Amino acid sequence: MLARARHEAMAAPLDLALQSTWRELLKLPDMPAPQLNETDTPGPLCEVRLRKDDVSIGLIGAVLTLGTPQDVTLQELRVEMFMPADAASEAALTALAAQDA
Repeated sequence: MLARARHEAMAAPLDLALQSTWRELLKLPDMPAPQLNETDTPGPLCEVRLRKDDVSIGLIGAVLTLGTPQDVTLQELRVEMFMPADAASEAALTALAAQDA
């Protein structure tokens, strides 16, 4: 996730909000020092693990962008989607959704 965030920040050096977010990420407590390779480009998917008490959920995130937008507004559009990374995560999310219904 840090590699993706850094890649995004380096790709848009004039985006002050993105630069600020990157700096704030690095200040988070217990954040490991990023081991980043300047030549690596992050892949299209990113796995995130969330845990609270005895519940652990794995999510695969994908960030979608338009490759050749004809409009400046569409150029900045990003759509992020998360899908369960495994059957146990899907079951936990389904149970949580049922509680809210």
